[in-house]
Amino acid sequence: MLRILAARGLSVDGKSRQRILGCTDLDLLDLWLERALRANHLSDVLIQKPSTTGRASARAR
Repeated sequence: MLRILAARGLSVDGKSRQRILGCTDLDLLDLWLERALRANHLSDVLIQKPSTTGRASARAR
């Protein structure tokens, strides 16, 4: 994900970099990755995680 952000010209500060590297929640990483593909700012990627109940249900189908 850091490589995608860099390739898109989005700078990542140290605190955000550590947050990304330290994240072990695969659903959250997946969400951030999807956002990173379209975001214009890092804050668009790392905004608060919404409920993933719907996402988990959709994957189970």
